[in-house]
Amino acid sequence: MEFFWLPPFFAGISDLFLALLVIQRAPHRTLNRVFTLFALSLTSWNFDIAALYFFTDYDLALQWSENFRYGMLFIPPTVFHLALVLTGRLTLPNRFFLAAGYIAAFILALANSQGILVQRLESSTWGFYPLGAPLYKVHTVSDLLYFGATLFQLIRGFIASESARQREQLKLTLLGFAVGLPIGLTNLLPVYGIHVYPLGSFGNVVFCGIVTYAIVRHGLLNVELIITKTAAGVSAVIIWFVPLWVLTTEVQRRIYGATDNRLLLFALIVFALSGLMFPWLLRLSERIIRRLFWGQRLDSLQALSVFQQTLMRVLDQKKILTDLCAVLADTLQTEFVLVYLLQPTAEAYVDPQGGAAPFAVRDALPILLIQKRGPVVREDLLLEEHNAEAQALAKSLQERRAEVGAPLAAQDRLLGFVLLGKKRNRDIFSREDLQLLSTLGAEVAVALENARLYEELRNSQIMLARTDRLAAVGTLAAGIAHEIRNPLVAVQTFIQLLPEQIDDPEFRTMFLELTNSELARVSTLINDLMAFARPSPASLDEVNLNELAEHIVRLLAGQAKKRDITLTTRLSPEVPPCVVDQGQIKQVLMNLLMNALQATSAGGTVTLSTSLLREAGRRAWCLVEVQDTGSGIPPDQKEQIFDPFFTTKDSGVGLGLFIAHQIIEEHGGTIDVESEVGLGARFLIKLPVTRLFTQTSAVVETEECEGEDADIAVL
Repeated sequence: MEFFWLPPFFAGISDLFLALLVIQRAPHRTLNRVFTLFALSLTSWNFDIAALYFFTDYDLALQWSENFRYGMLFIPPTVFHLALVLTGRLTLPNRFFLAAGYIAAFILALANSQGILVQRLESSTWGFYPLGAPLYKVHTVSDLLYFGATLFQLIRGFIASESARQREQLKLTLLGFAVGLPIGLTNLLPVYGIHVYPLGSFGNVVFCGIVTYAIVRHGLLNVELIITKTAAGVSAVIIWFVPLWVLTTEVQRRIYGATDNRLLLFALIVFALSGLMFPWLLRLSERIIRRLFWGQRLDSLQALSVFQQTLMRVLDQKKILTDLCAVLADTLQTEFVLVYLLQPTAEAYVDPQGGAAPFAVRDALPILLIQKRGPVVREDLLLEEHNAEAQALAKSLQERRAEVGAPLAAQDRLLGFVLLGKKRNRDIFSREDLQLLSTLGAEVAVALENARLYEELRNSQIMLARTDRLAAVGTLAAGIAHEIRNPLVAVQTFIQLLPEQIDDPEFRTMFLELTNSELARVSTLINDLMAFARPSPASLDEVNLNELAEHIVRLLAGQAKKRDITLTTRLSPEVPPCVVDQGQIKQVLMNLLMNALQATSAGGTVTLSTSLLREAGRRAWCLVEVQDTGSGIPPDQKEQIFDPFFTTKDSGVGLGLFIAHQIIEEHGGTIDVESEVGLGARFLIKLPVTRLFTQTSAVVETEECEGEDADIAVL
């Protein structure tokens, strides 16, 4: 027994399965019911063909063929009915035309029951096929007429539709119709004497399967890839290999005769060389088909992936939201993108731009987004015809012209959500679009949470710095009161005694000397405070620290010699120029050296040294050290030496190290002290190694030396 009956038999089983699949998903929907009727018609037709190919006995083949032929007669009106329901164009003229198709099908079914539709069966290689009676031509005309009307309605509906879901369904239906119809019509050819194997069973399964997918599933990227690659492969073969084969065959026929195979080697070489061209043609076909059917969707997803990769590096909430709206509007081609963020104090989700009405925390949309933890599509809600809450929510989205709502959720908290309008090309939001929106929403929520935490941390740091400044102000106030009160008390005492002893020359001389001394002390204090409170603007320049150190040592050499102290330098030639304020750094080094000289007894040593400090994988530093052999600093005083007004000397106000600490920090460096009682002290200053470049834009850029990373400072 031949197996020609297997393709139509399995095609019938497939159509029956698709009919059951669609009807069980939503039996109340008109679209599902009409599709089921159409699929059952195809099932009956395929079993009709299978019977003709299966039975070798003429009478059995005729009997079973007549029993299953009824379904074939109803294919024209049911496919037209399906197109009307898909497009929503059940107008009065279309209803009359549809009714005429069903009436014609019933008349043909009655003729079939009387045995007057088919004259007889003819035998062929693959089995029997029917020869139509004159009335069979009515069925052929009905096929052509209603198939043409179906194609017209699908195209017209696709052009006019404003619904993304409906357009996607019609797009796939048109694609299936374009594939299935030409193949299906091959079953009419043997009836009219053209002896080719009928392929209609394959075509109707393709068409029925694609329409089933369009009805049942609405996330369409997977089928897009299958269709795109299949269509691209077929197109490439037709465009490239078919012309090559025709050309080769024609060359053989003209030169050697139609049956000569001596050009077989030539043909193989041509086909081998075509392998260099075919992959390019395949990619080109795929790109054209993808643009034709699916637009820019796949490229858009790649752009969104790039945005995802850079998202976590941004800590500015405003920039995150701006970039999110821009990338979604650009890649998904939506009419608008709105972001709503939670405002706990207002118990509402508000638009940061202030252009849209807020959602209350207890509104239906936020609650549904929390429950679903994924995007909500307005047209999906409309499909829930018996769910009043879903219909109300769909209406709410429609009022805001939104098609999709996507949550921004982190750790079971809805931080906000995004509303997206229709796509500008009226395309559907695919399953892949929604999955990416869901993933992106979670990542944006984490980024927003990180931005919030960073903002809170920065505010905390500002508050801590403000607290430190207030504490410093308190310390300054107490120090100022103490430092100014003492000279004022002395001056006040002399002023009170002056009337009694104004004639005493010695008293007047002592009064003037004391007054000048104490007022000078107050003036010095005020100058130091002014330098601390309002430091002069830094004038950065490339400074050779070694030369600066030698200059300072020469200035203090005389004082060191008077105290019988050895003042030495140990300077490293590796130290590169540093971008600093020369005057301020000079003030710091002078202060540290003067303190070291005052703390060192006769015969001691004070050393000023420089070196280059490299930290593995990090920036390089210029290290400046001031070391003495004095008495050292007690452990209980080490933590206080950089505090204002802390001093262990009989003279001075204790602002020198405090101001030095401030200057070094403003240069991006650090200053620290190491000391042991009786072994002296060592002050360590670390300044970042930088190089200055002046640009016409008046922006000063500093670049790390020694191959380190570049820093940029705007002065």
